[in-house]
Amino acid sequence: MKSIFTTFLISISFTFSAQIVNIPDANFKNLLLNHYIKIDTNNDGQIQVSEAENFTGLLRCHSRGIQDLTGIEAFINITELYCNDNPLKTLDISKNTRLKTLWCESNQLTSLDISKNILLENLICNKNQLTDLDIEQNKLLLYLNYDFNKIRNLDHSQYIQLKSIRCAGNQLTNLDLSKNINLRTLDCSDNQLTDLDISNNLMLENLYLDKNQISSIDISKHLLLKQLSCQFNLLENIDVSKNSELIVLLCNNNKLTSLNLKNSQNDKIVLFYSYNNLNLFCIQTDNEQPPAQSWFKDSWSTYSTNCSLGVNDIKKSSIQIYPNPVKEKFMINTNDKVESVEIYSQTGQLLKTAKAKEVNISNLTNGNYIVKIKTDKDNITQKIIKE
Repeated sequence: MKSIFTTFLISISFTFSAQIVNIPDANFKNLLLNHYIKIDTNNDGQIQVSEAENFTGLLRCHSRGIQDLTGIEAFINITELYCNDNPLKTLDISKNTRLKTLWCESNQLTSLDISKNILLENLICNKNQLTDLDIEQNKLLLYLNYDFNKIRNLDHSQYIQLKSIRCAGNQLTNLDLSKNINLRTLDCSDNQLTDLDISNNLMLENLYLDKNQISSIDISKHLLLKQLSCQFNLLENIDVSKNSELIVLLCNNNKLTSLNLKNSQNDKIVLFYSYNNLNLFCIQTDNEQPPAQSWFKDSWSTYSTNCSLGVNDIKKSSIQIYPNPVKEKFMINTNDKVESVEIYSQTGQLLKTAKAKEVNISNLTNGNYIVKIKTDKDNITQKIIKE
């Protein structure tokens, strides 16, 4: 009889302990016991399986130094999980099949299996160490952010409903967006792209493609575009004359020779960068005065309502610089009165000023320079070579 009673007690004890969720990470357990929405409803200092299963909605466990998320598998009814900014190296969410949002940014994940999370709509897994990401089973994705990982290739073609793709800071050499017709935001900056076809992405409002090797971009049909950032590429021409909703244009550090901003809505543009474009002398705008102080260009570039004749082709007929290349000094051939001569380095630093038609530059080192000449009737900006 005593043996039967002992066996009964052991059985009860085992059953009771089996109902407690195993949570080995002290930081994770402490968070669950003190969650802003109460989880430990019986106040026993433990998380029962029933308590975990009864918890729905958003589970916040971000920025808590959690190294192990074991125990999350018991929370089978959560729809949102924020576990970002922790030192997690692994993450098993295979039991959390009702998840719609996963935010696991800024961890140390080298892999992420979301094949069982078929209801997922929002995936934010940027700033990890992922080399691959399989989203084949996640057909409902709307927002995808895998910035700053080590991913070389990812197929987005099956996801027509995607509204936002952020894939900056990876190792992508190709990006097929032909099926992503509902895309509103694309950030593919800091990759290895040499071209980008966005001809089918006419809903785009925000486009960021900085720090690639892209030589051309056509946005003439993207009438909803509000922000374009294409810094540090190889672009020679940008035409935003059709983009009347544009409020930000950052196109500095390219190889621009032509830039057309004349869209009858320049007053909307609150931020504009075009500096460090050595061959950009004329920027076509609605008027010759920038509408805001937050417009920044090279000193040798001028705003004009008509750049159709190219780089000072008219002005060169009345003002000429010779010889070019220059050894010690150059002459300015013009019948006009020279009011000022300014010589700039290729980085935009003003090196020398003068008011004469003969300018001595013997003190300058050999290289390329920009000369800006203003007369009482005309202005030109021209490159010279110092030998």
